[in-house]
Amino acid sequence: LLEAFLPALDGLESAIASGRRYLAVRDRAATAAAITPAQALLVSPADRAMLAGWLDGLRLVRERMLAILAAGGVVLIPTVGHPFDPYLHIAIGTTDVGAETAGTIVAEERRGYRCPAGVLRYAEVIVYRPSADDGDGHRPEANMST
Repeated sequence: LLEAFLPALDGLESAIASGRRYLAVRDRAATAAAITPAQALLVSPADRAMLAGWLDGLRLVRERMLAILAAGGVVLIPTVGHPFDPYLHIAIGTTDVGAETAGTIVAEERRGYRCPAGVLRYAEVIVYRPSADDGDGHRPEANMST
């Protein structure tokens, strides 16, 4: 039953993120020098207040869902800034920027959850892997003799 909440929680988090992006765009548009009357209706203080209230409501629902999961012993799997653990994470990509230590998670693409019985869903992550370049444009394996 707890696993059934995860897609709904993902959708809720996507809606919150989308609303935040829209609010940021709306706030930038509201400060534009020249806007049309139609645009002025879309950037009115009442419009902003309505959207902000809607986002607050979504955040409350998200918090309640997380509380239900926590009551069942479900916790988020730590990701960004933590070392990659194949028992908790799925590496869906690598990058050569964003960290100093190889194997450090630099981005989370999909949240993961675990409970006392085990992993409900693995976290999908991007992991730092240093460039194979040794700093002077040469690949280390090219310098090795056989």
